[in-house]
Amino acid sequence: MDVRSTIGRHVLAELHGCDAEILNDPERLRPLMLQAAERAKAHVIGEVTRRYAPQGVTCLLVLAESHFSLHTWPEARYAAADFYTCGSLLPELALELLRDGLMATRFDLLSVERGRPEAPPFKIQGR
Repeated sequence: MDVRSTIGRHVLAELHGCDAEILNDPERLRPLMLQAAERAKAHVIGEVTRRYAPQGVTCLLVLAESHFSLHTWPEARYAAADFYTCGSLLPELALELLRDGLMATRFDLLSVERGRPEAPPFKIQGR
């Protein structure tokens, strides 16, 4: 198998200090995720949103280019997101829109180059 056929980027986001009400509201999170995917120029081909009891939400968008997910912990005012993509998408733009929509006070990104043995495995950006 030629690993170069799976070249992509996996961008992980840590979002702290978010608005707890938004983090627990799938009716607000779903459109925010769709808007963020559009900002990245992604093509959504499927989606799942699930609210947990007593709190928390998972949103998963299946993309033609891979996936975009969000998991929330309202009690901790924390969310974890990841955007895996192949091609020329702009996952950082999606995650920045998510940061603003969730009103995060701290936002850290980890970008992992997938399937590129000549590249550094990851870089960390703090904001």
